[in-house]
Amino acid sequence: MQITRNADGKYEGTITVIPGEEARYNIKFKTLTLDGNKLKAAYNEPGEGTPISMEGTLTGTTVKGTYDANGGEATGTWTMTQQLK
Repeated sequence: MQITRNADGKYEGTITVIPGEEARYNIKFKTLTLDGNKLKAAYNEPGEGTPISMEGTLTGTTVKGTYDANGGEATGTWTMTQQLK
């Protein structure tokens, strides 16, 4: 996941998705908000356009959260750790 702030001060970003044995792909978030330490993001998968929503909480350099695919058809957890360049 990469998150940046554009010239208007809004957050935008991309996520690398690795669906099982299939090849990974990058996709741009439709929506992305950071409010304090809370992150909310959404995107549509390519092809059928399945909606995916994500929520997480930032603690230090780690974000942990949950995702929901297609209104609860699939759910799970995710973790992201910041990598400084």
